[in-house]
Amino acid sequence: MKNQLFVFLIGFLFLMSCTLLNGTAPGASATPAPPEVATNTANSVSSTNNPSSPTALSTSTPAAPIPTNTPSAPPDAVVVNTFEQDVYPFKPSGHCSLGEAIQTVLLQQVVDACVLPSGSHTIYMPTGTYTLTQSDNAPVVLYGTHPFPDRQHLDPAGFPVVASTLIILGNGSTIERTGSNKFGVFQVFVAGNLTLKDLTISGGDVTADHQPGGAIRNLGGSLTLDHVTLSHNVGYGGGALDIGVGINNAENTVADSMITQNISLIDGGGIDNAGHLLVKDSVISSNIAQAGFSGGGIYNDDAQLTLDHSQIVGNMATFGGGIDNHGGTVNITNQSVISGNVATWKFNGLSPGGGGGISSGENDDQLTIDNSFIIGNQAPASFGGGIIGGGQMTKITGSVFSGNTAGSGSAVDITDGQVSVTGSCILDNQSSWPKSHNGIENDSMDPITVDATNNWWGTSAPSIGGNVKASPQLSTAPDICASSIPTPYPAPTYTLPSP
Repeated sequence: MKNQLFVFLIGFLFLMSCTLLNGTAPGASATPAPPEVATNTANSVSSTNNPSSPTALSTSTPAAPIPTNTPSAPPDAVVVNTFEQDVYPFKPSGHCSLGEAIQTVLLQQVVDACVLPSGSHTIYMPTGTYTLTQSDNAPVVLYGTHPFPDRQHLDPAGFPVVASTLIILGNGSTIERTGSNKFGVFQVFVAGNLTLKDLTISGGDVTADHQPGGAIRNLGGSLTLDHVTLSHNVGYGGGALDIGVGINNAENTVADSMITQNISLIDGGGIDNAGHLLVKDSVISSNIAQAGFSGGGIYNDDAQLTLDHSQIVGNMATFGGGIDNHGGTVNITNQSVISGNVATWKFNGLSPGGGGGISSGENDDQLTIDNSFIIGNQAPASFGGGIIGGGQMTKITGSVFSGNTAGSGSAVDITDGQVSVTGSCILDNQSSWPKSHNGIENDSMDPITVDATNNWWGTSAPSIGGNVKASPQLSTAPDICASSIPTPYPAPTYTLPSP
């Protein structure tokens, strides 16, 4: 279905790319990059009533994670000693490049001048920029002991396929693909277990062959990103990172990291997740899923996603500007911030669509939000500025919905299923359509009642539409908004599609 839709919209994608995007991915002049972020004062929360929060995450322009540098190589590490690139078949050159170090660990055999401590799975990179101009086509080596004759139908990438345990200590380095030859950087195969630490990866581009994961493609192994930045990468799906269905529920973790300014031609501007993913203390910002597709920050495809004390800010897609949950489970907690995201869907009278911050309204979707901020998101021509909820279950507790805008249901719009919003603050949201409601709108065709009891609406009466039970209300503000609410992250600029 996606392929058919892509063919139908390809001409439209080009026009939208010109309007929505400016700049280029590093070394790829023909590839569009995400837009600059423009402040939208119409969405900002009053600084008088809601000063910047001293406890919640800041929603100012996020900074890259500070590397926790390893000043010297651990004794069990394979040490890289050149910034030059070498690719398979590796020829003797008297040094140990990053590609050769990776192959040394994967084979558990010395390549070129690399030194392999017994049983080592760790690589140490001296701080610097590692430029990739050509792709590597080394055959897959499974578990370090079972070589395949080829790459098992995988396209060439920056480095050999990771099919066993590999830990790379980046020490604040950057890996950048540049030049006319377009390819991704890392691929994780079945049984692979890749950990990247203190590293930036940029310029990955796999769109020429319609492949996902501009920087990293995980095909069923485990992946840990620790103080890693993925920026200016482009994928057919999963602009920076594509996570496939894991073998034996393989775990994926993004911790203290940033995924920013990436593009997908279909779903998942930053991440396309079909596995188990934990995003902790991290920022997913300013990513784009191009026109007609979903999940500007993250597309959760029949998968499990946990967002813990993290930010999804300034992303854009047609559906689910921040997150689009497609048949999966999403858990958002611990003062996470969903802010400044935009869903550009223009209501056509048939499909409700939208979800500026989050879209999670399909039959099997499950969404829980606790102790978090949904602020300053937009669905200007559709539904659910904050979220579209419903599906199998949507449960929201102790959270803030403020400064969100939409055509209808500016804080929460319900399409179907069991939905409850309790113990939360619903303030200063704005719907623009006649007879629409600024708070919670129940648009379900099913005979359901939305539980919106025990919420704080400030000095205003509850703004609700459809079958929503809003009484009793809280007489005082919950702790999460009793003193302050963060200022919303500025939304990206956009142009809505023509009728």
